[in-house]
Amino acid sequence: AFAWGARVGELAGKPASELRIVSNFLIALVMFALLAIVIFPLLYPRACLPLPDDVQHRSWLRFYKIAMIAALVTGLAAALLFRGADSKESWIYPVLLPLPVYLLLRAKLAYFDSEARDRKFMAFVIVCVVGAITARAVMYETGAKTYRNYVEYLPFARYADSFRQAGFANGTIAAPEPGLAGNLRLQFPDARVVTPQASAGTFGPPVAGECLIVWKGEGNVPARLRDYVVQTYGAKLQDRAMQGDVEAAPLKGKGPLLRMNFLILAQGACDHTRT
Repeated sequence: AFAWGARVGELAGKPASELRIVSNFLIALVMFALLAIVIFPLLYPRACLPLPDDVQHRSWLRFYKIAMIAALVTGLAAALLFRGADSKESWIYPVLLPLPVYLLLRAKLAYFDSEARDRKFMAFVIVCVVGAITARAVMYETGAKTYRNYVEYLPFARYADSFRQAGFANGTIAAPEPGLAGNLRLQFPDARVVTPQASAGTFGPPVAGECLIVWKGEGNVPARLRDYVVQTYGAKLQDRAMQGDVEAAPLKGKGPLLRMNFLILAQGACDHTRT
């Protein structure tokens, strides 16, 4: 409730330099906490000054400060380790999780009677929450006209019906990225979904059945997804049982038909990893 998220990144799939990763992470960090940083000094200016040495609960302030610094170092190390192309909101949450408690504790220690200031701060938080919900609704409505992030409008139920008609009942679903895989998991709750972003053991035990390989847009199977399925599971794409594509109207708006390509391999093609 304290701030907006920020996502600053490069094109997905491209390795980022250390400088780019650090700068993107720090920009996302500042943008996330920007509103809290701006409004807090206006409402609690005395809390931004050094507190008396004899004030109680100083140990808690130190604890929260250390927790945020440790989370920042851990998040930055993870970004460098995994070579992330952008700093995602989900990476910022653990860093700033103690921030509201830290700020309000400083305010409590700096002001004996801060009830009026607290009400103003609560009103500001409510405005931020309402504004975020409103902005998200507006973005969804306007996005239906531009389709810049058209994954939100993909008709997965329609795609799933087509996959079933083509012969996929249950088994393994391979997708190029987690968002697509996760949405298909909702349509096939008993299936196992896999993506190249994680090791095979992450996705649980094998599920007997066919192997469904899906990807958005035009063209052939993306190279990274193809190599992952072939090298990890030993699948033979040339032995496909069915290949095709599905075009369906978006969930919102009157945009163009959205295409989903697919391959269905015979039962057992992706059940087990290669040994």
